[in-house]
Amino acid sequence: MHRSTFLSLPAGRLARAAPVAAGLALVAAVVPAGKASAAPAGCTTSGNPVTCIFLETGGAQTWTVPSGVTQATFTLYGAEGNNHSGHAASGLGAKVTATLPVTAGTVLQVNVGQAGLFGAGQPHSFGGGGVAGSDGGGGGASDVRSPASDGSYPLAVGSHAITATYGGDNNFSASSDSLTQTVNQAGTTTMVASSANPSTVGQSVTFTATVSVNSPGAGTPTGQVTSADGSTQLGTEALNGSGTAAFTTSSLAAGDHAITATYVGDDNFSGSSGSLTQTVNKIATTTAVTSSANPSIIGAQVTYTATVTPASGTGTPTGTVTFSDGSTQITGCKAVTVSSSGTATCTVTYNAVGSHTITAAYSGDATYAASTSAALTQQVAYKVQLLYDQAKAHSSGSTVLVKLQLLNAAGANVSAAGITVTVTGLSPSPAPGTAPTGTFTFLTLDQGPGYQLNVKTTGYPAGTYTLSFTAGGDPTVHTAQFVIS
Repeated sequence: MHRSTFLSLPAGRLARAAPVAAGLALVAAVVPAGKASAAPAGCTTSGNPVTCIFLETGGAQTWTVPSGVTQATFTLYGAEGNNHSGHAASGLGAKVTATLPVTAGTVLQVNVGQAGLFGAGQPHSFGGGGVAGSDGGGGGASDVRSPASDGSYPLAVGSHAITATYGGDNNFSASSDSLTQTVNQAGTTTMVASSANPSTVGQSVTFTATVSVNSPGAGTPTGQVTSADGSTQLGTEALNGSGTAAFTTSSLAAGDHAITATYVGDDNFSGSSGSLTQTVNKIATTTAVTSSANPSIIGAQVTYTATVTPASGTGTPTGTVTFSDGSTQITGCKAVTVSSSGTATCTVTYNAVGSHTITAAYSGDATYAASTSAALTQQVAYKVQLLYDQAKAHSSGSTVLVKLQLLNAAGANVSAAGITVTVTGLSPSPAPGTAPTGTFTFLTLDQGPGYQLNVKTTGYPAGTYTLSFTAGGDPTVHTAQFVIS
C-alpha cells in the first residue's frame, strides 16, 4: 500500500454489523507452496488463502508480509458504539474489503477499533471513537497502515488518545500519562500549467494540475481535480500516483480564458486551487485579390474577387471584405459579405483610361484574424482598331500608312484631338536613323476621326516589323505590324 493510504472504518458508515462489539481485522493472502510456515503466528493456515485474524487489543498490532506474497485482501470491521439502557440501540460498526498490492517483508500496522465506552470522563475508545458521556461513546475505527520511509506509521486525521505507560521495575512503581493528539488535514498547493500558451483556436491544449503537500505535511494526495474555464466546468480527472491530473481540450474560443484547477481534497489532504490565463489567438488568414480582365477596356465592367484562406484547419472564414482603390474605398464595395466558399466580389466600370491600385481587406470574425491582400495594379486601356491590312507586303523604300482609331468597350470611336498617340519603338530596328519617331497625326479618315503615321521604309530589309505606341493616359503599350518584301 502507498504510505498515505488508510483503510479506515468510522463507526456506523455501513449497515453491516461486526461479529463482536469491538472491531475486527481479517487479512487473507495467497502464500506460495512451501512457504505457509512463513505466515505469522496466530493465522489460520489451512488451505489457501492464508487468513490472519486480529482482535481488538487496545493498541497497534503488526503483520509482516510473508515471502512470495504480492497482494492481500483486507477485511476490516469498525467497532460499534456504546449506549446505556433505555435509549436507542448502539450504532453498528461498518465493514470494508479491499485487495491491495503488498511487498514481502513490509511490516504493516493493524489497528482494530475499540467498542465505544460509557460513562462521563471516559476517554476516546481506541481507534478514534467519540468521547464517552451520559449518552455513551462512539466505536473506534479499524485500519491498516503501511510505514513511511522512516519506518513510522502516520496518524489518521482526527483526534487520537495517546497513552504512555511505564511498567515499573524493582525500585520504581508503574505510571502512565495520556493526551489527546489532534491530526489535521495537511494543506496542499495546486499549480496548473498549459502545454501551449498562447494557443490558436482549434489547437489541442493540455492543462496539467500538480497538487503538492505543504510542509510539514507529507504524502501524496489522492482524489479528483476539476478544471474550469471561468464558471464553465471543463472536466474532472483523478490524480495519479505522482499527484498530477491532466485535461485536454481543443474547444476554447479566441480570447483570454481564466483556467482554474481545483483539487477537492481527500481524507488526509485539504483542497486547493491554482489558475492561469490561457490566451487563444484567432487563426491567421491570407487574402488575395484577382481581376476578371487586366488590362480592361474603357467602359467595360471589371469584377474583383477576394479569396480569404485560413492558415490552418478546414473551416471557412466569415465576415466582410472591403475593396479599395488606393486609399479610397470603392463605392458599393465596402463590407461585402464573405460567401460560404470564402470569397467576396466587387464590380466596377471605369470610364477613363489609367492605372488603379486595388486592395481587399478582410475584417476577420470570432475565429479568424483580419488580413489585407497585396496590391493589384489594374490597367484600363483603349481598344485599338487598325484601319489597314497588316499582312499586305510593301516594297522597301515605300511609305506605309499606319491608320487606327481608339474605341471603348461598346465599340464607339472615342478618338479625339486631345488624345495624343506617341510612337515608342520599332522592332526589329532598321538602319540607324530610319526608325519612325514622334506622334501620329489626328485627322478625319474615311471611317471617321482617327490617327495616321507615315512610315518611310527606305533601307528597311525585308521582314515583318512591329510598331509600338501609347495613347494618351492609357498605361498599355499597343502594337501594329507591317510587312516589307
